Amino acid sequence: MNTEPAPLTPEEWTRWTELTKRIRFVDGRIPLGAFLLGVNIYTSCRLSCELGTDTKMSKLQFVRYFDTMKGAGIGECPRGQEVKIAFAGLLETEPKEGEWFTEDSLPANILPEFQPIIPVIFTWAKKNLI
Repeated sequence: MNTEPAPLTPEEWTRWTELTKRIRFVDGRIPLGAFLLGVNIYTSCRLSCELGTDTKMSKLQFVRYFDTMKGAGIGECPRGQEVKIAFAGLLETEPKEGEWFTEDSLPANILPEFQPIIPVIFTWAKKNLI
């Protein structure tokens, strides 16, 4: 089973490169507005690719970041240390593609590095989105 996300389409890459050309760093950091715009572009690309082009999401909000250390165990990343940035939102339309899982019916083959993250996102979403 391929666990890598589908590559961005040429249109998605164009949107991303146009955005990054306009970013002006402030004190060596990306301004929050530019970062969030990039998140929206990436999220809409992932939604289209994984759940169908008609799928719409609202209330996209930052949950938290996760610092994942290098390793082969639960909550560790075999590629090396990574920072994962989690966002959550509400789907406004029923997905026409992909598979949908509830908190109690998650697939057994979730990558170990994501296993401790998913319950945190579900807990946050229940308190802040629903």
